[in-house]
Amino acid sequence: MKREKTICWLLKIDKTQDIRFCKKYKNTNELSLAENKIIIDKLTNEGINKICWIGDEALYYPTFIELLKYANKKGVKCELLFNNLFNCDMRMLNKIIDYIDVLTINIYLITDKANIEKYKYMTDFLSYYQNKVQINVLSMITNHIVEYYNSNIMRLPSLKIDTWIILGFMPILLDENIDIKKYFVSKINYRQFYYSVDFLHFKNIEHFLALTEYSISRYYSIILPNGDIAAINEVNSIIIGNILNDTKEQIDKNYRNKKKYIIPKQSEQKINILIASSNNKLVNFIKTQIKTLKYVNIIGITKSGKDTYSKILSEKPEMVFLQYNFKDLSGYDIITNLAEKMQLELPIFNVISKKISDGELMQMITKTNSKLNTWISSNNYNDRYLDIIKQYKIFRDKD
Repeated sequence: MKREKTICWLLKIDKTQDIRFCKKYKNTNELSLAENKIIIDKLTNEGINKICWIGDEALYYPTFIELLKYANKKGVKCELLFNNLFNCDMRMLNKIIDYIDVLTINIYLITDKANIEKYKYMTDFLSYYQNKVQINVLSMITNHIVEYYNSNIMRLPSLKIDTWIILGFMPILLDENIDIKKYFVSKINYRQFYYSVDFLHFKNIEHFLALTEYSISRYYSIILPNGDIAAINEVNSIIIGNILNDTKEQIDKNYRNKKKYIIPKQSEQKINILIASSNNKLVNFIKTQIKTLKYVNIIGITKSGKDTYSKILSEKPEMVFLQYNFKDLSGYDIITNLAEKMQLELPIFNVISKKISDGELMQMITKTNSKLNTWISSNNYNDRYLDIIKQYKIFRDKD
């Protein structure tokens, strides 16, 4: 089977709609049918064999059906990604459905005020189209999505879905007024969410497609309505050329010149570590060991429970080596209180202690969503600290 090489294309931005994450290019001019056909020719010449048309606004492009027919004729597979299933032109969808291979519905998982009628509508909608086209569901995971069992995720098994795509948050055409820190989720938190969902083994979902913000943002680009190509970086999108006016060599060169602004690979990011212990001998031992690893950054050393608690809240380390028996604040209280406050920003904990009760251990594992990585004896002065970080890095960097 020929490997799919996909490009995403925002064919039209409806100026009348308030598109939360796509405001930046809202007033971009649109190209003619003839110009868009030239773009398809260029794409196929470069080996692109699938186009993902982003947003239901494509339905309102006057000659969308002609463009789809042209893409089909050129052997291009077409996917339509719906941002708003409940506010689209169903008559237009029915006209173009025969030229669509994949219909992907964007479902935001957290809807504590979920409207049952909307879900009934979605069930009816998917049942109607399931024999006409492949049905996918896309869910973008953000910091707001923490306790999946309180979301509408449990309703998904009732829908007949081919693929459920769990996507880490990306600032696609992000409005500059939006603070992405409120939405961005780290790769490790994304993966933990993914694994927590995977064990449910939904019967009606064929498989999961686990895509992360890192892998996509490094290679991801999107064609805008005027032919500009936007590459995603951590805070906004960067124009790297125009597919109609610039050569492939120019666009590639622009991308290479701007790649330093793209989110780096996870493997290129250092692990920020906090050492929390009142035992100076142990602190020096851990520090000496882990400093030999080039991918480790020690962001601080704390000597009390309260300082540790404050430092984790303010600095947000990725991993903590934590003394469990501070005199002023117990390790159990530090971990469980931080879990409630930080949620997905909670670091990975390696607890150092002579003894932990089974009850406390299980409660910490549950409350941190398994971010209690390991328990280390306080008398341990061997290579285990190095091994913990090395194993964690392999797990963190795994695609």
